Amino acid sequence: MLLTTNEFSNGPDLRERTAFGLGLLGQNTIYGISVGFVMFAFTDIVGVAPASAGLVFLLARSWDAINDPVMGFIADRTRTRWGRFRPWLLWTPVPIGILTVLTFVSPGISGRAAVWYAAVVYVLWGMVYTLNDIPFWALTSAMTSDTVERTRIITVGRTMSMIGLGIPAVALPALAVHFADGRSAPAGYLEAVTVMVVLAVPLVLVAFAGTRERVPASPTPARIGPLIGMLVANRPLQIVVLGGILNSFTFVAQSMVVYFVTNNLGDPGLMVWFGGSGILALAIGTLVTPLMSERVGKRATMIATSLARGVIALALYYVGYATLPVAVALYALLVGLMGPAVVLQTAMIADSVEYGARTRGVRAEGVTFSFQTFLSKANAALGGLAAGLLLDRIGYRPGPVQTMDTLRGIYAILTLTPALSGVMSAIPFFWYRTDGGDDAKVAVPGGTR
Repeated sequence: MLLTTNEFSNGPDLRERTAFGLGLLGQNTIYGISVGFVMFAFTDIVGVAPASAGLVFLLARSWDAINDPVMGFIADRTRTRWGRFRPWLLWTPVPIGILTVLTFVSPGISGRAAVWYAAVVYVLWGMVYTLNDIPFWALTSAMTSDTVERTRIITVGRTMSMIGLGIPAVALPALAVHFADGRSAPAGYLEAVTVMVVLAVPLVLVAFAGTRERVPASPTPARIGPLIGMLVANRPLQIVVLGGILNSFTFVAQSMVVYFVTNNLGDPGLMVWFGGSGILALAIGTLVTPLMSERVGKRATMIATSLARGVIALALYYVGYATLPVAVALYALLVGLMGPAVVLQTAMIADSVEYGARTRGVRAEGVTFSFQTFLSKANAALGGLAAGLLLDRIGYRPGPVQTMDTLRGIYAILTLTPALSGVMSAIPFFWYRTDGGDDAKVAVPGGTR
C-alpha cells in the first residue's frame, strides 16, 4: 500500500522507516546468499577450483572499482516522477533474484568453461546489485536532511540488513538438505536458493512503495571536475574506504563457516547454531551501536570494536572447537562485533556527503554512496578471494573426506584471517576527523556529539 502525501508531511515516520528496513531485509537476504554461499556454489556445484573461484571474485570486484562510481554518477542525474533513487528499487530486484539463482546452477561443464560461466554470472550479478544498492543507501540522504533522523533510518536499515544477512546462514543449509532428499547436500541448494529469492524480492519492492524523497536534488548536478576534486579532498571518506577494505578479510569467517561445519564438524545442520547465534549477536551489536557512539563517538567505537574482533578471533583459534558451545559463543561474539562497523561505516559515509558539501560545495549522494556499495562487495570479494586461495593452499577438494592438515587449515582460515583483519582495519580510524575535532556532532538518536 502506498503512503499518502499527508502521511509524509512531518518527515519519515515509523511506517516509512519500517518500509525502508523491510526492503533491506529482502535485499540482504539475497546478499547473504552471495556472501555466505557463492564460493561454496562455485567450488562444489559449478565445479570451479578454489583458486579459480577466488580469482573470479577478484575480477568482479576489480570491475566494480569502475562500475560503482559510474552508477553513483548516473543515480545523481536520474530524474523521474518517483525521484532520483526510488525508481531503481522498482527496476532491479527481479534481475538480481534471477542472477542469484543462476550462480547455483550446475551448467554441466568443466574446466575453463565452468570458470567463464561463474565469471559472467557473478560479474553481471555485481553490476545489477550495484544498480540497486547505491540508490538504496543514497536514499537515506534524500529522505531527510535531519542528521538524527537519518541515523535512525540507517540504524533500522542496518538492523534489518543484519537479520537478512543471517537468514541464509540459518535457513539455506537446512532447506538444501530438505530439497536434496537423501542426495548430497549441494544437490538441494538450487531449489533452496530459489525459494529464498522468491520470498525476498517482494520485500525490496516494499521500500520503493513505502518511502519518499524529500531533500530536493541540486538543479544542476556536479560536473566531473568538481566531483573528482571533492572526492580527492574528502579525507573522512578516504579513511572509511581504507578501513573498510582492510576489514574485508573479517568476512572470510562468513565464507568459511559452511566449510567448517560440513567438514570439521561433519554435520551441515550445525550451521543453524552458528548462523542463529550470529544473527542474534549481529542484531544486538547493530542496535547498541548508536548508544556506544553517543557516549564515545563514532571513531572511538569503530577502533575499539575492530580491535576487540581481532582479540576474539584469536581466542577462538586457541580455544578450538572441542567444546562446541564455547566455540559457538565466541563465533557469535565475533560476528556481533561486526555490527558497529557496518552501521558506522554507513553513517560515516553519510557524514562525508555533508563534509563534501560544506568544504567543497559539492553534494553528490549517489557517487559518495557508491563507495558504500563498493565496500560491501569488496568485503565479499576479498574475503572470497582469500578463502579461495587459502583453501587451495591447504589442499581442499570438494568431497566428503578431507585430510587432517586440510581440516586444521580450514579452522585456521576461519579464525586467524579475521583476527588480523580486525586489528588492521582499526588503524586508519585513528586519523578520522570530520571538522577538526574528534568526530564531533555525531548524529545519533537522542543527541549529538
